[in-house]
Amino acid sequence: MKAHLTLLLIGLSLVSQGQNKGFVLIGRIVGDDASQKATLFQRDIARADTTPIANGQFTFTGKVHHPYIASVGTDKAWQGLGVWLSNDTIRASFKLDGGYLQPIEVSGPPETVDYFTNLNQINAYNTSTLSRAQKNQQVADLISQYVVSHPTSSYSFFLVSMNSRTLGASLSKDLIARLSPALQNSQDAQDLKKKLLNEEATALDKTLNGFSLPDTNGVLQRVLPSGKPYTLLAFWASWCAPCRIHNRRDLVKLYQRLDHTRVELISISLDDNRAAWVNAIAKDGLTWPQLSDLNYLSGPIAKQLALNAVPQFILVDGSNKVLATTLDSAIRIIDKK
Repeated sequence: MKAHLTLLLIGLSLVSQGQNKGFVLIGRIVGDDASQKATLFQRDIARADTTPIANGQFTFTGKVHHPYIASVGTDKAWQGLGVWLSNDTIRASFKLDGGYLQPIEVSGPPETVDYFTNLNQINAYNTSTLSRAQKNQQVADLISQYVVSHPTSSYSFFLVSMNSRTLGASLSKDLIARLSPALQNSQDAQDLKKKLLNEEATALDKTLNGFSLPDTNGVLQRVLPSGKPYTLLAFWASWCAPCRIHNRRDLVKLYQRLDHTRVELISISLDDNRAAWVNAIAKDGLTWPQLSDLNYLSGPIAKQLALNAVPQFILVDGSNKVLATTLDSAIRIIDKK
């Protein structure tokens, strides 16, 4: 019994040591004698740590809750592409490139090396002379091969998540389904699935169904078709801070300069509180059509478009075909015609 207890205690000690293990990032800067301080920025938790640079070298230690990107900069250079940080010992060499500190050599756990290798390969594809379709296909092939070969890797999920636009919703969903159950059931994966549903529902060149919504007086108004060459739908909510910024900074000015014979601007709120919605309209100075069924994400339009976040913008033509899904791209199309 004593022997079993001793083995149990040793086992618990080893587990404890494994749980307490953190990362050690040993960095070296090539060809830079001016930088005196390095900064490590962990993007997922928006945390920045600093350490002195001595003879071009620096070391960071700490612990991450899950592997993710950490970018490195200095007092003389912006943070570049960074490294895949996990609770392991990682060595990386950097150089200044166009004002950014970019990794040029990395060693450590397989995922950290894979991040560095794949990122360079994807950048090479994107800067090649191939057509956009050919570039996207090469990126999709690389990611697909990696995910199929590494179904339990958190880096595999990251690859799909960060490249879902290039991969397309259908392939992205297929690759997620190839991941381990633990990764598929994570909150990040659930959020990505919702995003992909929205991308499918609002894909470029897709024709949306016509629909109507109540205005602030409860009177039903036709949204699509609007009868004009272009209709810009701005989805927002009174409780959404970025939406309110877009309202006051962008949409008010845009509405003032639009040719209203060609372009219909319609704001659709995902509020569920009429008073908050109406007050926000007045406070932001919104003078164009304001519509909402006040059903938050449960209304038929929110479900049809698989909306799960705001702000979101959709530009359609006179036949309800989706032309753009960002405000900037919508404005470029409107101004071009």
